[in-house]
Amino acid sequence: MTNRRLLTLLLAGCVLYVFGPYFSDHLMIAGMGLLIVVVLILCAAIGQKLRRTNDHPTT
Repeated sequence: MTNRRLLTLLLAGCVLYVFGPYFSDHLMIAGMGLLIVVVLILCAAIGQKLRRTNDHPTT
């Protein structure tokens, strides 16, 4: 995923979480789920990048 898509998903999750309760509690739950998914994707990307840098030690 590109950074722009992740930022869009993050923004959508925040908007749903903040403004969702005004319309329905289900929107707030959907926003929280979307935020959790984005955080998991970011953690996986960071872990993959760290694993790639540790595969080729400089010494």
